[in-house]
Amino acid sequence: IKRKKNMHTLDRMENEKRDFHLRVYEGYQGLLALYPERIKRIDASKDIDDVHRQVLKYIDNII
Repeated sequence: IKRKKNMHTLDRMENEKRDFHLRVYEGYQGLLALYPERIKRIDASKDIDDVHRQVLKYIDNII
């Protein structure tokens, strides 16, 4: 039972094939290129505090 609780079931997005994810990525890349003043890339692989600072930096520039 404990092992079953820790199992992760894939959602719809995770079940998609690699080609789907590449198309989504390319779509976002296109939007970034078209609207660099509106859409910002945030590197979420960084430390949570770094991500938070980057988000706040972008928000501060908007408001």
